[in-house]
Amino acid sequence: MSSTFQAAVAFAPNAPLDLQPVTLDPPQTGEVLVALKACAVCHSDLHYISGAWKTPLPAVFGHEAAGEIVELGERTNSTDEELRVGDQVVVSLLRTCGACPACTRSEESLCATQTRLDERSPLRLLEGKHKGTRPFHGLRTAAFAEQVLVARSQVTKISTALDGELACLLGCGVLTGFGAVMNAATPAEGSHLATIGCGGVGLNCIQAARLTKPTTNIAVDTSEVKRKIALELGATHAYAPAPALPAEVRAATRGGADFVFVAVGNTHAMSLGFDMLRPGGCMVVVGMTQEGETFSIDASMLATEGKTVRGSKMGDASLQRDVAILLDLHARGLWNLERLAGERFPFQNINKALDVSRSEGTLRSIVLF
Repeated sequence: MSSTFQAAVAFAPNAPLDLQPVTLDPPQTGEVLVALKACAVCHSDLHYISGAWKTPLPAVFGHEAAGEIVELGERTNSTDEELRVGDQVVVSLLRTCGACPACTRSEESLCATQTRLDERSPLRLLEGKHKGTRPFHGLRTAAFAEQVLVARSQVTKISTALDGELACLLGCGVLTGFGAVMNAATPAEGSHLATIGCGGVGLNCIQAARLTKPTTNIAVDTSEVKRKIALELGATHAYAPAPALPAEVRAATRGGADFVFVAVGNTHAMSLGFDMLRPGGCMVVVGMTQEGETFSIDASMLATEGKTVRGSKMGDASLQRDVAILLDLHARGLWNLERLAGERFPFQNINKALDVSRSEGTLRSIVLF
């Protein structure tokens, strides 16, 4: 039986989203239907909506969400997380098959297995000149909508004690920042750490870095507001980007950072981060640029100073494993979700939520259903 509900549809690049009645296919084996309570606005959504990142249109975007399971397809295998109708869940774009080369190497964030949901969008428009069209299932999630149909591996259960308005934050930005530090870098206690970009990902790099008991935990951002929040969340120093910054960081860390986390899709930030490293240091890049952009480094530093650069997709995260860790940290008062949340908007005001999210210095806007 299909489900009818409202979705915010992108029909043209950089145009307001249009609330439209849509229907979803019923869940098949390995799939789950979730009625959403909240969805946060990630800058990846803004890039797709603006047309900076190309994707088929019409489309429904949104991927950082939380809600309640309303229907389940059959389990794929016995290793699937046991789910029931009524379970409260985080919904993410992360999907894992458990069997491909990436998954068998425990690199779940790199799983590239295609499913039925990749082959044909489960959404269908019900009115207007596009009636019958299947809008693109944006980021394999399409969470700017009252309901989503996703793979079972894209959801994980959470405690009913955690409000869905905060739980949605665990679907992308928190995971990515946490994982960049804890999964990709694993710094030793007493390290010198720095994060460039203190938005929805970077503030969580700062929080994760704090847990490793660093000697220095540096935050870099153009926004004074975000630098202040970074200090509240555990940064020991906060700087605005400037040509002299690498020298300041080297002075503050007695030679340079052990790890620099670049949490903004900006090639200048990557060049800056590389210059902030000590000999033997590593830059972890989680910010996504537009396709085809490049940045320059002094290649001699790779061999003469042993510096390294590595990418990290979604913080090398495992949705089930890392959300469970974050829920425990939050319950023990060691992880602050409340300070990450910005203004809340009812679903009918989603375009206002997008506009606010485009403003410098704003925290994660949250859309409520």
